[in-house]
Amino acid sequence: MSSSQSPKEDLPLLKITPPRYNIPSPTYSPLSEVSTKTSPLPSQSVPTELHLSSDSISFALKPYQHEQGSSPSAKPSALNTSVSSASDVIEDEYMSILDPYFDVTPSRVHLAFDEADPNATGTLTRSGLRQALESLGIRCSDRSDVFDTLLTFFPEPITLTSFEDIVQKLKLGNLFDEGTIALFTDSVYAPARIEVCDFSSVRLTHYKPELQLFFMHDRAPWVSCRFINVQGHDHLNLKRLAIKYRLHPLAMEDTIELNERPKFDSYETHQFAIFPVLRHEIRFPDSKPRESIVHGGFWQYFSGASSKKNSSGSAYEFKITMEHVSIFVVGDNTLITVKPTRPNNIWRTVHRRLASTYSKVRHNRANFLFYTVLDVIVDDMTHVMDLVRQYLMHLDRELAQLLHNFDIGMLRDAQIELAQLPRVIKPTRDVLKSVLESRDIPEATKAYFRDVHDHLNHILDEIEWQSQMCRGMIEEYRDAKATQMNYVMYTLTIVTTVFLPAQFLTGVYGMNFDYMPELHSRLILLKTMTEDNLSIIAYAWIAVAALTHVLLQHVSAPFGRHASLSWGPVIDNKLGWFLMELLSPVIISISYIRQYILRSSTSYAWVLYTLWITHYTNRTLIYPLRISSKSKPMPVLIVLCACGFNLMNAGLNAAYLELYATLYDQTWLSSPLTIVGLLLFICGMYINITSDNILIRLRKPNEKGYKIPHGSFFEYVSCPNLMGECIEWLGFGIVAWNLGAFSFTIWTSANLIPRAMSHHKWYKAHFKEYPDERKAIIPFIY
Repeated sequence: MSSSQSPKEDLPLLKITPPRYNIPSPTYSPLSEVSTKTSPLPSQSVPTELHLSSDSISFALKPYQHEQGSSPSAKPSALNTSVSSASDVIEDEYMSILDPYFDVTPSRVHLAFDEADPNATGTLTRSGLRQALESLGIRCSDRSDVFDTLLTFFPEPITLTSFEDIVQKLKLGNLFDEGTIALFTDSVYAPARIEVCDFSSVRLTHYKPELQLFFMHDRAPWVSCRFINVQGHDHLNLKRLAIKYRLHPLAMEDTIELNERPKFDSYETHQFAIFPVLRHEIRFPDSKPRESIVHGGFWQYFSGASSKKNSSGSAYEFKITMEHVSIFVVGDNTLITVKPTRPNNIWRTVHRRLASTYSKVRHNRANFLFYTVLDVIVDDMTHVMDLVRQYLMHLDRELAQLLHNFDIGMLRDAQIELAQLPRVIKPTRDVLKSVLESRDIPEATKAYFRDVHDHLNHILDEIEWQSQMCRGMIEEYRDAKATQMNYVMYTLTIVTTVFLPAQFLTGVYGMNFDYMPELHSRLILLKTMTEDNLSIIAYAWIAVAALTHVLLQHVSAPFGRHASLSWGPVIDNKLGWFLMELLSPVIISISYIRQYILRSSTSYAWVLYTLWITHYTNRTLIYPLRISSKSKPMPVLIVLCACGFNLMNAGLNAAYLELYATLYDQTWLSSPLTIVGLLLFICGMYINITSDNILIRLRKPNEKGYKIPHGSFFEYVSCPNLMGECIEWLGFGIVAWNLGAFSFTIWTSANLIPRAMSHHKWYKAHFKEYPDERKAIIPFIY
């Protein structure tokens, strides 16, 4: 450009015209969209205008005639420099998409054309063209060569079609000027990712376009439909799209603002829809849900400790977020989608459908592509809801296992997210209703939109079902907490009942007076222990056995395969067996010494002593030495409880054997009842020892893990060793025929039957091939 040209021609293509009032221009912070100063006359907004020059016209209408960097605003001039320094960053208020400068809709352009053509001739003169351009924010130079340059591209007379083309190309060229780009971009500007897919029934190209070439030129003749996907919020390129495709400013404003609810509108040149896309972060452990803490420890059951991690340490996460995608259907040959974030699976799915030459979308136009995009989005919603269902089903299994120890916070998070979804999905369904009522959608395509509408109804039904499932699980959790509280009170009542006799005796014999003869002799209490006294103790002991049986239905003793470290300190398994079984043979041996050595009794009660000592010799000495040295440790608490049981049980039976010693004579020994009892004891002990041998030999040396035992009575029951022990003490009770022996029989069944059931369930849970016909402890029955 020559130096003799008017300085006005060197103005940037897009500039803020200085106000006509003698007031300072407002200053704006580059780090904020809010001005640091407010204009004294806020009603006097500064218009956005394009100042034409010969170079700007050539740049807009033939953008590749100039070398890169030769746009008009790149030419240095004093005026250009002063204007640029006056406002380094332009405020969004003046560059808003609602600025009339960016409105090139047909109604707006036709209005400007009609005002410049008062005689309705359908053409514009040079002066009319100037007037029409200036009414659209394009200010022309007073020099005649500027118009001459413009009319070399569009010869007179200027028709409405030519005028629309002039406005569109000039404003698009303006938005590619370096000075204009500088107004829209700053240090945090991130350009959107634009992908274009041009296709016809026989050909498809998918590419990332060179922007100036893409916006300034028409599509290839073979393209029947164009799909433009904008990923990211880039105001500059959105304004370019608005001008190229003459998009309505209200639709563009809804696209830029992220808080719009789903909607569908029809404008002069296009239809516009806002549709939600669900994003999810749903993660839960793939491993099997934890076993109930009830089986892991007595203290944990009462403490109710829980965690958001399962036994393998995998965390739970549940989060559903929503973002909007704006969709423009321009005519029947262009579809534009704008989403604020980078790509996800929905666009890959759309492109996969387009890649197939026989797909319907390739043989239809933009309306069918519009359906395809909505269908993929709704299918993605269905997938998200399927994941939510899986998550809730997993929580339901966790709740069934953990009961009151379940972490209710995970369930509440899911319930809150589900409660918000209908607020998004219901307006989306209304969007589909509006699409179905639109006259711009062909009837053949509406059938497909109705299918998407049906899918949305199904999603809403699924959300309602899942919300009800959450409410049901919360009620189940509350019931479990109430049951836990009742169980705690029940257990405390049992403990109180067990210790009440001891408290009573302590209270009686702890009184401060000296009128009880037994206080002066250690043996008086034993000498005066009558049958009635022993019966009371035996019945109380049987009652404790019944309560223990109920307790063991819920709590498995934590040793062996049910071992748990939550019951406090542990000791070696062999040592534990030895210590807890030792008291029983020791007490019976002391009773035998008192009976036959100190008193020289001739009773045949030695048979009963022999049966007892034989069993406990095996359990105390032989069995602990045969079990694996790598067996799981035993909690000290279990050892102490077993010691207490053996102390009471052996003491009670020793007292009965001494009390009824004279009844065990030769007639008793030869009676059929005694013989039957002896046979039962021998058979039970044989079954017990044989089954223990099978279990001990089940694993090879240094081999770990569990296997399904086979052979002998294992073909009928899961725990024949426990069944044999029950038979043993049933036989002992028949032989002894006293209340103390029968209390031991009852105690054995009360303790071992629940443990056999725990073993049986454990086998079923860990071995899919476990025989279904095998029972727990009683063949063919239980």
